[in-house]
Amino acid sequence: MKKISLILSFMFLSIGLFGCQRNNDEKVDNAPSITENLETKAEVTEGEFVYRLVTEKAEYGEDEPMKIYAELEYIGDKEEIEISHAASPFHFPMVETTRNYEIGYGMDQPSLSTVILKGEPLRTEYRGSGGYGSQDKKEYIEFMKRIMNQEFPEGHYVVNGIADFGVIANEGTEQKKEYKIKGQVEFRVSNSNQQNSEINNPKKPYDSEEAIENGDVVNRHGEISNLDKFENFIKNVESGTKDEIRITMYTIEGDPIFYNLNYDGNKIQYTYDDSQDGYAGSGKGIKSTSCSNIESRNTENGVEYHLSECSSEVGNTFYFQVSE
Repeated sequence: MKKISLILSFMFLSIGLFGCQRNNDEKVDNAPSITENLETKAEVTEGEFVYRLVTEKAEYGEDEPMKIYAELEYIGDKEEIEISHAASPFHFPMVETTRNYEIGYGMDQPSLSTVILKGEPLRTEYRGSGGYGSQDKKEYIEFMKRIMNQEFPEGHYVVNGIADFGVIANEGTEQKKEYKIKGQVEFRVSNSNQQNSEINNPKKPYDSEEAIENGDVVNRHGEISNLDKFENFIKNVESGTKDEIRITMYTIEGDPIFYNLNYDGNKIQYTYDDSQDGYAGSGKGIKSTSCSNIESRNTENGVEYHLSECSSEVGNTFYFQVSE
């Protein structure tokens, strides 16, 4: 029997709207690994102002409305201050990092003014953004149509918020001081609620012998059983034939961890389930994503398999190596 080493690491209004399509080869800065905690709140103090940017949740369900807002608080010596700005002082441009798509946030540029009372922050909620042009690719247009409808597809989003305004610095000369305060928050969108309802993995106790009899690809500390199931799955993906497998891995303590791969003839639905791992920590649970393909490459240690073109960073956790 071939020896397989299975390594899966859990890294876990605007009036005018516009968007910008990025080249998928470009690197997007500040895209965290899946193990890092998402930054859901940003607070920046500049001069006599405090700018806050907040997403109320780190993870939203697909098509769930985003709850994002910005605040500007005056902390100077006066009882109130008047600021000048465009249609709003707040901008909410975003980047969806798994696709490398920019989601623009445009607005009309009238000269408006707002009075902010000391201790009473000015607050604006995100109401929508995005746009596309006739020259953009079909998949980008479909993505942006959903964004403009506030139906966010699955992915990882970084909000590069800006508070852009001015104040009169010298009342005698009416000299204006311009502010452009920046903050960043991030969130994920997952369709795992729908997918998780379809996942019905066995509950403990579920020993390796039972898993093998059930047809699972089983990893018992490096000893792999039912390799032919995995090889057949690869062949079926290549031929466009529907198939599904479950890979069951066991911890030292004997707790099962499941990796479900379900190919529907078009996409691979991949689910990581460590909900029964007693040492997985507070972040354990079921997380899913969809991927376009499973690819392989030859290395000195054998053949490596990984998922490609996934709609979220959960896909990056999958790594499967077959040694000769």
